[in-house]
Amino acid sequence: MQFLNPFALIGLIAAGIPLAIHLLHRGVSSPVPFSNLRFLRQLEQSRMRRIRFRQWLALLLRTLIIALLVGALARPSLRPGTGWGGQPPPVAAVVLVDVSASTGYHQAGATLFAGLQRQAHAILRLLGPRDQVTLIPFADRPQAAIIGSLPQLDEAVNRLAPADGATHLAPALAEADRLLAQAAPPLQRELYLVTDLAQPDWPALTAPVALPAATRVFVSGPAGGERANISVDRVASRSWMPAAGHGLDLDAVVSNHSPRAVDGVGLDLYLDNEHVGHQEVSLEAGQSLPVRFRLSPRRTGRLAGFVELEDDALRVDNRRTFTLELPDQLRVLVVGQESGDTYYAQRALVAAGTADPVLAVTALSAAALDATALAHAEVVLLVGMDRLSPGQAAALDGFLGNGGAVLIFPGLQAAQGNVASSLLQGLAGVGFGPAIGAPGQTQAWQTLDATAPHHPLFDDLLRDAGRTGPRFFACYQLQTSEAASVWARLTRGDPAVVSVTAGRGRLALFAAPLALNWTDLPLHGALVPLLQRLVRELCLGDERDRTWLVGDLGDCRPPAARPDQPLEAEAPSGRRLALAAAAPAGAAGWRLPRLDQAGLWRLRQADRVVDEFAVNLDPAESVVASADTALVVRALGGQRVIFLPAGADPEPRVAAVRFGREVWREFLALAAALLLIELWVARAPRDRRTPAVAPP
Repeated sequence: MQFLNPFALIGLIAAGIPLAIHLLHRGVSSPVPFSNLRFLRQLEQSRMRRIRFRQWLALLLRTLIIALLVGALARPSLRPGTGWGGQPPPVAAVVLVDVSASTGYHQAGATLFAGLQRQAHAILRLLGPRDQVTLIPFADRPQAAIIGSLPQLDEAVNRLAPADGATHLAPALAEADRLLAQAAPPLQRELYLVTDLAQPDWPALTAPVALPAATRVFVSGPAGGERANISVDRVASRSWMPAAGHGLDLDAVVSNHSPRAVDGVGLDLYLDNEHVGHQEVSLEAGQSLPVRFRLSPRRTGRLAGFVELEDDALRVDNRRTFTLELPDQLRVLVVGQESGDTYYAQRALVAAGTADPVLAVTALSAAALDATALAHAEVVLLVGMDRLSPGQAAALDGFLGNGGAVLIFPGLQAAQGNVASSLLQGLAGVGFGPAIGAPGQTQAWQTLDATAPHHPLFDDLLRDAGRTGPRFFACYQLQTSEAASVWARLTRGDPAVVSVTAGRGRLALFAAPLALNWTDLPLHGALVPLLQRLVRELCLGDERDRTWLVGDLGDCRPPAARPDQPLEAEAPSGRRLALAAAAPAGAAGWRLPRLDQAGLWRLRQADRVVDEFAVNLDPAESVVASADTALVVRALGGQRVIFLPAGADPEPRVAAVRFGREVWREFLALAAALLLIELWVARAPRDRRTPAVAPP
């Protein structure tokens, strides 16, 4: 047995009060001469012995009653293996507080996070000065551990607020495991997880979390109830010809994470802080619905905008930011070994330029390719070239390193040439291998494969590729590496287009020469859109389709930034962070900090904005419904998991687990029973009178 409030045992001194009163009220008898009534004296002595016995019994009962009342105030508890009395053992406690975006959900007039804060305060009140307590806020990652006195930790909880990160439990639990493993006996280990219990991240914990043996895990969540939410999950433009004054489609995806349908939800589109579109959508329960906006940008350059829902219970996921890149001009340099090599590519790009006003095409012979010519181009097409001179290779290396793009259609001797292998030290194994197939045969050997994974630019081009697509009679085996991306494949599985990042630029290789005895692509209608899209994709860079989420880390390569000047990232809140170069002199870009806010981020160099990009909330964070209790128990280790009552004082539940069952109620019941016995024992005795006998 243990006493949870041992200082109350000082009250046992009061148990001596009945004895003191008894001793103080003992009278001193004085002999009174009387007649010699020996028989009466004997009767009186017998009666007094009975009275004294009842008095001592009442004194004992009163002492026990007071002792039991004091014992009840000391909060006795029973737990196997514990001794009597003393203070409970000290605790090493880690308190994980969820500050993810979903805790900002409004329920019953307040956010879930406000309830989590109250629960965190209540948990801290359970701990004492002898305990080692660590507070760790977490969202997509655990924040810096907060260690201090209990009042300091209490104040730290007051300063917490929901962040924009998604819930990632595994890193936070791993940090708690590391801290609890450092606790040495006699410290008992306790983990308090204060979270909104939102569904998405719990299934990822497929195996029970590794925590030190005998660790008690207390889970404190908000009160139950339905959590309905609507979110904007994605915004993207699949237009391959964005240009000022020309219409383009913007696709958004709206999801209903609710158990019932919703009608007439307003959805607004803003571009350059101007309202440019509005739609109303209705969604069934659990439905995700694509919504298409048609807009016509007014200017070129980097444009930023957002799609926004009307306010609901979780506001942070109602807005999704995006950027669009509308170039003033895309200068394309088509270079061929012979003058006729550029014929098909040049004609196709000129034809594409009739619908794509930003394309400006120039054809050059191989002899004219030098650094001066490259200075006036964004994209270079090398058509039919088998070899590069050392000067040309060096010039193209510099062009790629500064953010340019190169697309290579091989020559007839590409496998023996050095066009790809001479660029940037061979680009980690990417190049042209042996030729396969038979040039000049009449039967189609392969075509583009619509069923294989491919880049989105090929989506509609491959729709009928097997029946009406361009035919390939022969091609080169493209050598790839882990750094390369295969954008399309032929029907036998051979790569048709391969892309790789080269410096700050991009390089793409096509598997077949633009020669009619290798492929009928030069005369196929797919050549015009194919070249136009490849040029656009290569010029806009791999950042075009990248979706940055809160919590991401990565590198950036803003084309307008100078590698010899420092670069700063400006968060949506206005906070600025200096960036470190990802490679010497920023040749491969700059390393971004952890993106901890949703919205529009800017990259600045000498107070000049050189790039903008959108960072958004992880769509999984919009699923706010509570996880199944059985899933939580399985993920956290089964029997050691204890759920604390939502919105109620956690002290009785924690005390019952930590110290065993409290028996103060039993002490009070026994004291009440003894009080009744004492009342019966201490009652005034009745005289036993002998009935009078009439004289004879």
